[in-house]
Amino acid sequence: MANITGLDINPLNIAVCRSRLRRIKDSKLKFAVAGSTAGEASASYDAIFAMAVFRHGKLNVSPPPPKCDHFIHFADFERSVTDLARCLKPGGLLAIQHAMFRFADTRVATEFEPILSVFPPQSIQLYDRDDCNLPSTFYPDVMFRKLE
Repeated sequence: MANITGLDINPLNIAVCRSRLRRIKDSKLKFAVAGSTAGEASASYDAIFAMAVFRHGKLNVSPPPPKCDHFIHFADFERSVTDLARCLKPGGLLAIQHAMFRFADTRVATEFEPILSVFPPQSIQLYDRDDCNLPSTFYPDVMFRKLE
């Protein structure tokens, strides 16, 4: 059975998780309030899931803003996924879905191979390295394997 660590920047979300954990009493689960993986050990995870983490709801408007830098920055995304990569063991899996940036645009992406693509029912707004809107861009890659 796997050990699972849940991190969330929102203390209310972690409180809900810990409350549920007290009811099921599973010693393989733990939850912590954290805005990054900076406190996690290097090469300590087999898989990391970042689902709907790297996005901002105020950018989900039509038409989308030409730039996202007043809410979210590519540089912060790149810094975060680079640290996620540090935490993964070689061969580990990184899932990033519903992000407003493409993992392939990061420098650390060269250490990974895409292994799963998902074709979403609707277009997800994307921004580039310069925080500029990428109109009508389709990016289906959601799961990546860290190269050995």
